[in-house]
Amino acid sequence: GAVNELLPWLLETLKSDSTSVEKNGAAQALSEVLGVLGSDHLDQLMPEIILGCSQNTSIQEGYLTMFKYLPFAMESAFQKYLPDILPIVIAALSNDVEGVREAAFNSAKAIIEIYATSSSSLLLPVIEKGILDPMWRIRESSVELLGRVIFKLSG
Repeated sequence: GAVNELLPWLLETLKSDSTSVEKNGAAQALSEVLGVLGSDHLDQLMPEIILGCSQNTSIQEGYLTMFKYLPFAMESAFQKYLPDILPIVIAALSNDVEGVREAAFNSAKAIIEIYATSSSSLLLPVIEKGILDPMWRIRESSVELLGRVIFKLSG
């Protein structure tokens, strides 16, 4: 039905040269649609989304933005992807394109917001590695993210 026509359009919007605002809207809508459709649809799309995070910066920005909304829309179904996604998000913090860096940082903040207490054993090693990264942007962002985790864990 209508949802099956909506999914390809939302995915195309994420991959297009559209504005950050449009990509944000498409990412949020796609996350909510996947939340309704269930984890099987997420499992079908995640390989494409993960692959898209290593393509051109326009596609990277769109797909990284998905990680800002999926933790809220599909908390338990998305959790199993954290080991695959966290290194991608941290690496994107040093991208030359500001939109990609911003998408990565906003996604990292959302992931911490949802999973800091339940998955700190997954989050902390990746953030710790980021603190020791040779790229200054990754180090700077990782220190800020560590602060957010500590704040979240301290209640």
